[in-house]
Amino acid sequence: MTLTDLPAARIRTFHPRRGRMSDRQRDALERLWPAYGLRIAALDGPCDPAALFGRRAPLVLEIGSGMGDATAAMAAADRDRHYLAVEVHTPGIANLLDLVERHGLDNVRVAEGDALDLVRAMPEGCLDAVHVYFPDPWPKTRHHKRRIIQPAHVALLRSRLAP
Repeated sequence: MTLTDLPAARIRTFHPRRGRMSDRQRDALERLWPAYGLRIAALDGPCDPAALFGRRAPLVLEIGSGMGDATAAMAAADRDRHYLAVEVHTPGIANLLDLVERHGLDNVRVAEGDALDLVRAMPEGCLDAVHVYFPDPWPKTRHHKRRIIQPAHVALLRSRLAP
């Protein structure tokens, strides 16, 4: 077997980050994840946004929600839209879940994992907006292949946007 016989390694656009969580965040993650969380790697078929939220509404996909402050503020200001936040930083996921509970937001779901895998599992035309924050944290030339904003990924996102 030669190197050319091996399957190509999958290039990720993110680096999973872990960090310390406060007791409040740990509690929120434990209690609220079953109701509001989605583990992207566990998807075994298409992702149906209406089933995820329990109703149909315009859907905003937020890639890289960080600690969730912006997501919670947008969701609180526009309760007629659904917000699906994708993040890989566990304390950020937990913090957003805490904000969801504190503000009584039923229009937010939090996904953990690779946003592009989630987008691939979504039906075409299901998104009304895509928010991408800090999209290119890969400054070195050798890391440019990891950037989320590149033609193939933009084409995928565009195919999921409603006309």
